[in-house]
Formats: sequence, C-alpha cells, structure tokens
Amino acid sequence: MRENGIKQKNVAHFNNKLVANLLLDEPLSCIELSKKTKLTHVATGIIVDRLLNMDLIRFHREEPPKKRSQGGQHVRYEINPKRAYYICISFQYGRESFSVYDLAKNCVYSESFADDMVDEAVFDGVIKRIKKVLVDRKISDDSVAVVSVAIPGRMDTESGEIIVSTRIDKALNLKEKLKKAFPFSVTEVKNDIDYACLGSILSEEFDYGNGTHFYLYVGWKGMACCIISDKKIICGANGFCGEVGMNYVDKERGRLSEMIPVEHIMNDCRKILNDSSADLNEIVKRSYLNADIRNKFIENAEFFGAFISNYTDVLGCTHIVFAGPITAYPDYYFEFFKRNMIDPEYGAMMNYKVDISTVDATNIGQMLMSRLQALDWVMEKY
Repeated sequence: MRENGIKQKNVAHFNNKLVANLLLDEPLSCIELSKKTKLTHVATGIIVDRLLNMDLIRFHREEPPKKRSQGGQHVRYEINPKRAYYICISFQYGRESFSVYDLAKNCVYSESFADDMVDEAVFDGVIKRIKKVLVDRKISDDSVAVVSVAIPGRMDTESGEIIVSTRIDKALNLKEKLKKAFPFSVTEVKNDIDYACLGSILSEEFDYGNGTHFYLYVGWKGMACCIISDKKIICGANGFCGEVGMNYVDKERGRLSEMIPVEHIMNDCRKILNDSSADLNEIVKRSYLNADIRNKFIENAEFFGAFISNYTDVLGCTHIVFAGPITAYPDYYFEFFKRNMIDPEYGAMMNYKVDISTVDATNIGQMLMSRLQALDWVMEKY
C-alpha cells in the first residue's frame, strides 16, 4: 500500500510539473493542455485545480473567472508571477550583475557591478544590496525560491570550496554564505559556461538527445568545453570533465587556452594590419581581402580541429557546437576546423556536424534553470 501511495504521489508531481512547464511559456486552456499533454480532459482539470490550490497558476488576466462556470472550455490559465521569485548572480567577466525575477520571467530588478577579485567583503556587499532590493519591493525571504551564482572556475559541489578560479577568492565558501543569507531558498553555484550550455540545451536550438556532443565556448581570454549526452552535461570528478583548455600543447606554446582564445588571434592580426584598435568585426571583414590574415584564421582552425579530433575519436562525438565570441569568425574558419577534425581513417563513415549557437549568454541558461527549480520549490511544498 505504501509503495502505491508513493507511486501515485510521484505521478501527481510529474503531471503537475508537466502542466506547469507548459504554462511557463504561454496561457493555455484545459482543452489546449489536454492536447499537449495527451492526458484526458478530466485528468487535466484535476491537475489545474491542484495548481490553483497551490496558488502557482491563476486565471489569465484577459479571461474573467466567471467564464469557468460555462464549462471552462475557453478559460485560459497562466503562471502566477508573484508566487515565487528567483535571483541570479553572475561573476562572469564583463557581465558581473545580479537580477531578481518573478516566476513569469519578468525582471523585477537588475544591477551591474565590477570587481576584479571576489572576496568575502565583495560578496557580502552584493548580498546586502540584494537584501535591500527585496525589502524595497516588499519581497519576503520565504518567497525567494532559488538563488544561483555563475562563476568562472570550479567549486566542489559537496563542500562548497573553490577548486580553481581566477575571480573568486579560494577562502570564500559561496555555498555556506548563500545558505546563511537565504535559508528558505534552493542555492546553486555553477561554472558560468555550464549555464551557457544549459541555455542552449533548454532552448532546444539543437538536438542534444542522441549521441555525444561537444559545446565549445571560446571567449576573449579563455575557453571551456562541456560534454553532453542525452541532454545532460557530463561533469565528471569535481566538474572538470571537458576542460580541454587545460591541456598542455608543448613547452613553447603552453596550454590550449593560451592559443585559442579570441584575443590571441586578434593580436596577431592587429600586428599584420599595424592597427592596434581593429576590432573583431573589422578583422574578419579584412580577412576576405588580406591573405595573411586569412592564413592566420586557417592556421588556427586547422590546429584546433586536429587537436579536438583526439577527443571526438575517444568519445565517439560527431556534433560540435561553437559558442561565445568565436561565433563571429568567418565561415571558412569552421569549414577548415571540421575538415581537420575528421579522422582520415574512418571519418567518411561518420556524419560530423558543426553548429553555431546563438544562445551563448550565461544569464539565459542560468535564468531558465533557476526558473525550473523555482517551480519545483513551490510544488514540493504540497
């Protein structure tokens, strides 16, 4: 009997989540929800009533509640934005900020800041400003469902200790700080590029379902890689799985992360142009007319493709997704990359694919993930 009770509770929670996730995107009626979920009209109505009792959803503003007395056939429902809130803090280079969102994805408040190194004093200052915003907007601590932090680097998920980061002081335990400041909330600290990758997965811009996929983020000064299988990021021990940038090339050139970042190729091209102010768009444009610049891009692409082939061969990966500033590179760059990534022995039998992500912003993935966690936070109370 106990097992049946647990099973029924799990099914109810799954169905609640299924319907609530659909209402995150748009207002829908019971009939529309029934068609999308493949559940019966009666079952859908029961789920809607449960979500109404949780105050998680409400009648769509343009639909007067009185219409429901006519059978509810045309009444639409929407997420109740004030049922819960979530906060996203980012220490990503050039995008340092915190934002407060309601459950309907409306940004209640956002503030940017700049700090070279994040130590205890800096983090306490950010938390203090967030608390003031919550008070000013009359948002209680117990209605904050999720507080997430995006960091450049890696943190031990168990202890909360920083393993490696160029921005976060190793003496700072973000996990402990967050739990103390927000005792009612789900708290999470992730690598900033993991969040960017989650944004690509959750937005469904590509099929990450079958096989193994590489999400290669190449930024201005650094790079990162996520390995994806069945729409999930494989983190490995301490979250270091996929950190190809740490790989040593040779004594003269150092690590891969010292060769591939965008600023590296920009500096080489600026020397050719004798123009230290040339931006990436200008350099790319000039590459179609200047053979020396074009060769720099080709040389970089050939080396990068050959290097990554070591990983695609080992993991059986045939799908590469590029993200970050590198996506502004000329089209021929990715053609030469792919050509040199394909193994000459059996590459002809494999269907390799290279895609360019348009959802590379860390804040998008962080916001989408935190929003889903906020839904769970509400439903798990019932």
